[in-house]
Amino acid sequence: MKRMILRRIALFFVALLFISAIVFLALRVLPGDVAQVMAGLNAPDGKVEQLRRDLGLNKPLFIQYLEWIFGVFRGDFGISMLTGRSVASTIAMRASITFPLIFLGLLIALAIGIPLGCLQVLHSGKSLQGFLRFCAIAGGSVPALWGGMILIMIFGRG
Repeated sequence: MKRMILRRIALFFVALLFISAIVFLALRVLPGDVAQVMAGLNAPDGKVEQLRRDLGLNKPLFIQYLEWIFGVFRGDFGISMLTGRSVASTIAMRASITFPLIFLGLLIALAIGIPLGCLQVLHSGKSLQGFLRFCAIAGGSVPALWGGMILIMIFGRG
């Protein structure tokens, strides 16, 4: 059992590295120059070259990937192409809003799910159990984005 768990964990990290390599390569192979976009379309060539050196874009792809991976392990996710700010600080700023929402959603799910589960057990074999099972499956099948929009339309008066 222990061996199987360790194997699954190892496969998880291998898959994570594989996916990160695919995403990294896809972002580098796409048309357009990151340095040109960050410097501006009308920026002089010297400024674009300097930005390429600063970002390490003039190095081979394999070296860029290794530097990025080791940076991720240190908590350095790089610089955002859109804002020019640290990606880690952007994630931290957004997490301060996201985690309370996740916690609140979990509390609401528990407050609704546990009583309905108990009610379903109490009425086992009756039509109410079938209805509650249908509601649970239907609720679990709704995509989160669509369900969120519906809840905003219902409760977001203003």
